[in-house]
Amino acid sequence: MSDFRLIYHSKANAELDETSMPALLHQARRSNRGRLLTGALVLHKGAITHLLEGPQVSVMAVMKKIKADPRHREVEVVLSANHVERVFPEDALDYVSLHPDYLKEKGGLPPRTAMSLEKLLALHPQKMLTYLMPVFKDLVRVARPDQDLSDRKVRTG
Repeated sequence: MSDFRLIYHSKANAELDETSMPALLHQARRSNRGRLLTGALVLHKGAITHLLEGPQVSVMAVMKKIKADPRHREVEVVLSANHVERVFPEDALDYVSLHPDYLKEKGGLPPRTAMSLEKLLALHPQKMLTYLMPVFKDLVRVARPDQDLSDRKVRTG
C-alpha cells in the first residue's frame, strides 16, 4: 500500500488558537494513529498549514471533516501526491508553534521545530514559501528584533 500526501492551508476562526491546541492535538493524534496517518500542523497568527500523510482514503476522510469544521475557513489544497515517502513517518501530528510564550519557554526556536519547517519547505519550496513566509519573517524578528522586514521582497526561485 502506497502513501498519499495532502497539504492544505486555511484560516482559523477565533476558537482555534494557541490555547485550544493542546486538547485538539491530543484528540487529533489519537485519531491519526487509528487511521495510520502522520503529518505536521503549523498554526501561526490565525493561518494553518497542515500536512497529512497515509492511506488516501484516510487522508481524504480527515480532509472532508476539516472542510466541514466551522473552526476553518477558506480551506485550500496546496499540494497532493500519490506514492510518496512519508516526511513525518513517526509523528501522528507534529505541531509547529511560534507563539512568543512557547519560544520564551524553550529559550528560542527548538531544533525539532526548525527541522519540521525545513521538511515542509523542501516538499515544494516555491508553493510552501508562499504559505510559510509569515512564519519565516517572524522567526527572523525573534532572532533579530532590530531588523525591519516589512518592505523586503523575497525571491522564491
